[in-house]
Amino acid sequence: MELACLIPSAGSTYAYSYHALGELPALVAGFLLTLEYGVSSAGGARSWSD
Repeated sequence: MELACLIPSAGSTYAYSYHALGELPALVAGFLLTLEYGVSSAGGARSWSD
């Protein structure tokens, strides 16, 4: 069965990590994912500006 059917919430990485590992690892995973989005957006913007 798919994980999305087992954990029906809209949090994706945070929700799955929370249910599998607990609150602190989920918080770290969510923070790192947010950081990754910012870094990749900045890298894409820089590469398109040249």
